[in-house]
Amino acid sequence: GVRPFQCTQCDKAYRTKRDLQEHQVLHTGQRPFSCEQCGKAFARRPSLRIHRKIHLATGTGPAGPKGCQCAICGRHLANPGSLRNHMRLHTGERPYACPYCGKDFRQQSNLREHLRLHTGEKPYRCGFCGDAFPKLPELRRHLISH
Repeated sequence: GVRPFQCTQCDKAYRTKRDLQEHQVLHTGQRPFSCEQCGKAFARRPSLRIHRKIHLATGTGPAGPKGCQCAICGRHLANPGSLRNHMRLHTGERPYACPYCGKDFRQQSNLREHLRLHTGEKPYRCGFCGDAFPKLPELRRHLISH
């Protein structure tokens, strides 16, 4: 379809002005949608809707967790943070968005790794030849050649 609303920060285009405005929040870092139960804030309304399902499924709210077992699949998790991350598998919540391309991630560590595609950062360096890589598995694969 036709996408006449172009983002001035990146190459994304949208069908409606509202969709463009929701996207542009990713570039500003604003998080105008917050959860009434825990206060966590989101850049986009759909992310907040998905997040609310976590409270329903885990029985968490302002008073804190009722346990670290997933109410959907029964898996036991080590702590409330791990349970929260695990619940994203069931709810589809992806709260970490790339400011460059808008791709969403379930875990902040996955976003950090993805950002290297845009920034060119290569933190993993070969001690033999000095070649650098954005991901540890790529360095490990390279080391086999030595």
